[in-house]
Amino acid sequence: MLAEIRYILYLMTFFAWVPLGAMAFGARGSRRRVKSLSALTALSLLACVYVLYMDFIWSKRVIAPIRVDLLLLIPLSSGLYLAMGAWGLNVWRTSHSRLMLVSSVFLVLPAAFLFVAFWYSMWSSNKTAAKIDSIPALLFDAQFKNAENFERTFGDISGTPVAGHYQSEPGAWATRVIINARGHVWLYFNCGNSECVHSEATIESGATTLPRTIALDGHVGTLYDGEIAPVGDGRFTLALQTSRDGAKHPYLTPVTFSKSPVAFRGTDQRPDSVRYWGTFAQSRVHGNDVEPIQLWLWQQDSRFIAFYIRQNFDCGKPHSFISPRFLEGEMKDDALALFNPDSIESLVMTRMTERELTGSVLYNGTTLEDLTLHPRTVFASDRFEVAPLADFQQTRTWLQTVSLGYMFTWNAECAVF
Repeated sequence: MLAEIRYILYLMTFFAWVPLGAMAFGARGSRRRVKSLSALTALSLLACVYVLYMDFIWSKRVIAPIRVDLLLLIPLSSGLYLAMGAWGLNVWRTSHSRLMLVSSVFLVLPAAFLFVAFWYSMWSSNKTAAKIDSIPALLFDAQFKNAENFERTFGDISGTPVAGHYQSEPGAWATRVIINARGHVWLYFNCGNSECVHSEATIESGATTLPRTIALDGHVGTLYDGEIAPVGDGRFTLALQTSRDGAKHPYLTPVTFSKSPVAFRGTDQRPDSVRYWGTFAQSRVHGNDVEPIQLWLWQQDSRFIAFYIRQNFDCGKPHSFISPRFLEGEMKDDALALFNPDSIESLVMTRMTERELTGSVLYNGTTLEDLTLHPRTVFASDRFEVAPLADFQQTRTWLQTVSLGYMFTWNAECAVF
């Protein structure tokens, strides 16, 4: 409801040509005022036409449209209309014109709301950006907290001769390389006050020696050729190259890595007070569509946190931008209600065991479909699995932060389970 009210006031601001035109009509005793107000009315009308076109025509033709123009248009227009409304109220004091009073009020109120809402949104965006910047450090600390979280993230690193954790010398731009028994390679580098994954690669599963070259896929979309040179037992040098202008060029300086034990970062010896239930899922096929439902679930006493995906996909096709939704709730009268205040879709669980969750999906309070979820993973997460479980609020804040902008890619498997 609040979003609808905000949008109505947003449109009212760009329909300011109506009260401006009324002001021009009310000021017809002054030729200069009439000309100025008429010019502003015409400009406001053009702005209104532009906004309506962008909102109802352009945005419907674009996937995930981003209105950068509003960053300039909203503060300029709302500031101008506030000034004009204040001027109109000043004129009304002397003229006592009801038309000028009503016109000024209809200029000031929507413009003031939009002006405040815009700067609040900017403040909120900056706050969100700061949270996003903190995600690498949160993930790194959680992944390297203990042996359990490390294995959940990287798998077995002791099953083959080349698998293991390799550390670089202090001061190098790259910090560590991790290779698991299945041949997956992670290259880390320094990023601010933490470490981040620079790029990933895959080598032959079960390899007994490292290959001479590997193809590294950077997390910013850049591809690198990695040249590996063994320099001793459990030590190798990695040099990266990039392709530019049809030729290969060195990327930064080569780094030497040595196999070493993992230094875990966890220091809190208190027992975890939050229980992680795990992932539960079901799927249904409707013609050529498949609808998977997956739930990640955490609990402390009667309070619960969850992330939830329910969406229809075309069978056999890859799908991107799949975003999990945050839910929370409490167990009351042997039923768990999970909801998000910004969504009219919620879940109610009436029976919960480690082998099955039974309940319903509610849409605006009405049952949409029944649920029977079993322990299963459709969308594998390298984030949710390592959430800190020390206390409820810490876990809640951590999960809400690392889920910002977090999306899945899935090749729709059309099977019922």
